[in-house]
Amino acid sequence: MDHFGGTPYIQDHYQPPAGRTQKGPPPVLPKHDMVMTEGQAVILGDEKVIPLAIPGHGGKTHMAALYGGTILLPGIISDDGLQQYLHSIAHFKVETKKAKVDVELQNHPLYDNLQQKLDKLKTRKKGDPNPFVVGQANYQKFLDVMSQCMDAEIARRKE
Repeated sequence: MDHFGGTPYIQDHYQPPAGRTQKGPPPVLPKHDMVMTEGQAVILGDEKVIPLAIPGHGGKTHMAALYGGTILLPGIISDDGLQQYLHSIAHFKVETKKAKVDVELQNHPLYDNLQQKLDKLKTRKKGDPNPFVVGQANYQKFLDVMSQCMDAEIARRKE
């Protein structure tokens, strides 16, 4: 639930399927019903939200990525699941390299010192580095570390 929050509520109340009313609790997983694109309005009842791509400040453009599949408890994942996870990381690594990702974002705040980064952002002075901009090489190293952790977990299971 921590990755999609109230999506089923929004879908059921603002985008209900024709001829159907919601009975019982909303589904656990939201359905993927659209891809937001710049300038294409998203209507939520009487509200309209228009997504826009905003370039970075200071004349530099950065590319951010969020690897939403971070496994904090690998012990609950099957061996096949861990192998799939390794393939997913490898695929993501190729795509983020092509996209020249240099900004690391995380879906779990405890995973990568999020609070420390936010604190640095609050006290940052003009010209100070942004703590989320890690550089392209460091972003690739970050994915390498995730992959190595999974390799270690798989090796432990074989012992």
